[in-house]
Amino acid sequence: MNKTYAHPRPLLDLITQGTAALFLATAIALVVIQLVLIVQGVSPLLVFAVSTTLLLLTAPALWLLFATPAITLDDDALTLRPRFWTAIRVPWADVRAVKPYPLLPEKDAEKVRQAFVGRANFRAAEGIMLVIPSLPLQYRFQGFFVGEGFVGVVAVTSRTHGEYDALVAALRDRLAEVWGE
Repeated sequence: MNKTYAHPRPLLDLITQGTAALFLATAIALVVIQLVLIVQGVSPLLVFAVSTTLLLLTAPALWLLFATPAITLDDDALTLRPRFWTAIRVPWADVRAVKPYPLLPEKDAEKVRQAFVGRANFRAAEGIMLVIPSLPLQYRFQGFFVGEGFVGVVAVTSRTHGEYDALVAALRDRLAEVWGE
């Protein structure tokens, strides 16, 4: 078994991920420019305040880039495949918990989306998250945003992964001992 589950709308994913990556690169470049301004005599306190704000704003961009990467499953591990970063292989034993993903909209909160796509085509957002403490820094922002602490977390949702039901079933088979709902 070796199957990759990617975003069901690749162009939308590319635009979203590209925008987040561009924002992140711009923020980091602006921090560097501000450090140069300190050397040129601009108030260090002002530059520090603006640089700190920009660095704090990079956390949501990092979250967006690594929250729901494409996932490849095989017999020994799952492989996370973010669009603009190298893939990372995670042994099944490293997954410590599987929980409902709390950052999805409630079913009743999507009346506009339901009207736009039509009742027959509407599917409420569903999702789970995999808690994986061994993940590197960039995956830990998600853990912070979902209330798990600064721990590596990856989400699998019906909006960001094609064949969502098959993916969840495959994960449930592999992770039965840590599955919690």
